[in-house]
Amino acid sequence: MHEYNTLLTWILYAATAVGAGGFYFNLLPLQIAGGLVIGIHFYIAIFQTVAITREIRAAKRAGLLEFKGDKHSFANPLCYYVAKY
Repeated sequence: MHEYNTLLTWILYAATAVGAGGFYFNLLPLQIAGGLVIGIHFYIAIFQTVAITREIRAAKRAGLLEFKGDKHSFANPLCYYVAKY
């Protein structure tokens, strides 16, 4: 089982809003802060989950993957279950 980190999704939304606000109001520090947080998010989301992604892909091909929950919910986070036979 792997539980999706809902907090990362909301951090990405906030960073996007901060960066967009920086462009709208022409404030360079907000643009940089938004860009840095988005870059850190992508590092965590992509490079740190490579092994999990491989396992999920293999389980999906074998038809052994189940999803439960919602990726935007803290109370019921998205979970991936790989059935083992």
